Amino acid sequence: MKKLLSILLMSFLIVSSRGQTLPINTILRNIPQGSYVKDLNHELDPYIGIYKSNFEGNEITLYIT
Repeated sequence: MKKLLSILLMSFLIVSSRGQTLPINTILRNIPQGSYVKDLNHELDPYIGIYKSNFEGNEITLYIT
């Protein structure tokens, strides 16, 4: 029983010690190394879409999802 409790406690500590997810507008010097930065406030949503361009006779299509 004691071994089972130890294993459960260790697994809980490992799972709960994950890094926090920071918003994308966090100042760079305030982001710890190895942190996860994500668009939590949907600031990049206006850039989602299909962009088309012609360059030297070649059509370029960029899909951003």
